[in-house]
This record gives sequence, structure tokens and C-alpha cells, in this order.
Amino acid sequence: MTARNSQSRASVDHSFPVANPDKPQAACAILLDTSQSMRGEPIRALEKGLAAYREFLSQDEEAKVIVETCIITFSDEAKVVHPFSSVEEIPETVEMKAGGWTAMGAALDLGIQQIEDRKQYYKDEGVDYYRPFLILITDGAPTDLKTKTRFDEMKAKIQDGAKNRKFTPLFFGTGKANFEKLKDLVGESGQVTGIDGARFEEFFVWLSKSVSGIKNSKPGEVIEFEDPTKKSRSTPNPFAFEV
Repeated sequence: MTARNSQSRASVDHSFPVANPDKPQAACAILLDTSQSMRGEPIRALEKGLAAYREFLSQDEEAKVIVETCIITFSDEAKVVHPFSSVEEIPETVEMKAGGWTAMGAALDLGIQQIEDRKQYYKDEGVDYYRPFLILITDGAPTDLKTKTRFDEMKAKIQDGAKNRKFTPLFFGTGKANFEKLKDLVGESGQVTGIDGARFEEFFVWLSKSVSGIKNSKPGEVIEFEDPTKKSRSTPNPFAFEV
């Protein structure tokens, strides 16, 4: 058993029960880059963004018992800092520390495993669910996918999982991110979008609004997110850009 697998299994053992098993659940795995380049304001902005995400979802009486969130950070290694739960179980402040490299491959492996484990839990408990979301935020490039073999393995895992409707990959990067590698990983199976600077709080508000909208759909339906790169009444100054 590898250390990464041990982390994954340990987190599942300590996951939370479904808050409302009579409602279909929307699992959202959020993978956050906490490598050395995120030190200072960027990591603080991530913390504030997660707090905004929690606050917005907590105010939606229906969405807060439908959306389940798992938070994973990655630097030298990937780890689950909060397993899947309703938003009310997420701490008001999720403290993070930046440092080290960018083990994005390990984070993607762990995120996909967490999603698969949670879906199996839903099935075992007789709970219906929407297609989960695999959301990644980074300001760089993977440092653990340097060989072509390893990169292609992860690329196939993401794209095959998306095509088989196991999850929907949504990758976001700041201006310093390696968008070519991110787009290569996702291919046509998901979406890669840029984030203007460290406007993570605005990103997380957009994300919370987007996933809360699931309550008005049915399992199996395609969920349409509002384009964060376009001006709208709710987003007059877009925080994101096309890449």
C-alpha cells in the first residue's frame, strides 16, 4: 500500500454521513495548489475564498443539504484536509500553509479516488446523486508528472473518467499556470479557465452559486455553469479569462 492510498482510505473512514439522504447529492472535490509559489497573499486569498463558498452555500436551505464538498491540498504531497460533507460541517476557516513542489498528479489521483469512494457510499446507502465535479486550482504545473508515461496515464484517467460520466473536470489557473499542460490533461472532456490574479473569493462565490443551482435540476441532466469569463448582471467585472 502506498502512502497516497493510505491517505485516501484514512479520509474515507472519517467521512461524514449524508446530511439529507432523501435528496440527490452533488459531490464537489476541490483540489487546491498550496505549493511554495502560493505563499503570502495567494494562500490567504484561498482561505477567504473557501470561507465565502461556505457562507454562500450555508444560506441556501436546500443546496446546503445537497452539495457535498471534499477539500484536497497539494504541495510535496496531496492530502485530504476535509472529507466529503455538507457545507455546514466545513470549518468556518480552513487554514492552509504554502510550501514545497506541485504534486498535482497525486492530487488528481486522490480526488478521483475520493469521488469514486463517495459514489460507492451513495450506492450502498441507496442515495441518488448527480455527476460529481473535479475542480482544480493551480498557479503552476505538475512536478510529479514529468515523464511522458506518467503524464499520459493521468491524461487518460481524467479524460476517460469524464467521457464515462464519472465526473466533470473543471480546471482553473492564475496567469502563471501552465495552461497548455492543463488543457492537454483535460482535452475536450472538461474545461480549463484562467483566474485573474488571486481573485479566489470571487471564484468561490461563482462556484457556490453554480453548484447551488443543481437543486433545480435532475440527476443525469447536464449542468450549465454561468460563463465566468463573460460580463453579466451578477458578474459585471469577470474574475476569469479564456485560455
